[in-house]
Amino acid sequence: MKQECLKQLLRYMVQHPEAMDTIEGIREWWLRDISQTVSDSTLAVAIEELESKGWLVSRNMASSKTLYRINPSKLEEIRELLQAWKDSD
Repeated sequence: MKQECLKQLLRYMVQHPEAMDTIEGIREWWLRDISQTVSDSTLAVAIEELESKGWLVSRNMASSKTLYRINPSKLEEIRELLQAWKDSD
């Protein structure tokens, strides 16, 4: 399920490069098709993995919420990965 979660997150980020959201918003909008099947822990691990690769950046808000968005400098790298995954399916 983590792999599907990662793919869905990356696809959303490429299709909506200006998107910025909280964990709750990511679950509701970015993972709309699979949100009911992704556990909180799977989503947290996926976000951590994307952050560790530098593909997702976070911004802490005064409200103690964290907003996440794509790292624009990694957009082409992410597109290439998604294409590679598509080619291997």
